[in-house]
Amino acid sequence: MAFLSSVKLSFIRYIQFSDRATRVELLWWVLFRSTIMVIAILIDISNDTFIFHLVVGPVSGVIGSITLLPSLSLGVRRLHDVNRSGWWILAGLLFPIGSFMLIKWLLEPGDSCRNRYGNNPYVSNLQKIKE
Repeated sequence: MAFLSSVKLSFIRYIQFSDRATRVELLWWVLFRSTIMVIAILIDISNDTFIFHLVVGPVSGVIGSITLLPSLSLGVRRLHDVNRSGWWILAGLLFPIGSFMLIKWLLEPGDSCRNRYGNNPYVSNLQKIKE
């Protein structure tokens, strides 16, 4: 999946917590979100509006808010791809050790066949391309 297609798909599916997402889709999203957040923080710092003890400024706060829900839904769908409940996303948010488990799971290859959360998204995407 190409970069722009992946980012566009993440925004389109921003409230879709069911189904599955590929590793590539997640990695493109992380690259996109990290890049725009760095740019937003630099804008806040250059405008002297960045609040260091809160690690946020007006521009980075707006960008972070806009990308929060797509990030959560994509994370849940990615967990579904490795046959894990989306509720595990809370472990990554609440507990330090949970973050390491979450990163490990998010980077694992997805199930190659259908699992309880749906069909393999990689195979589904290939079928759409062939049609």
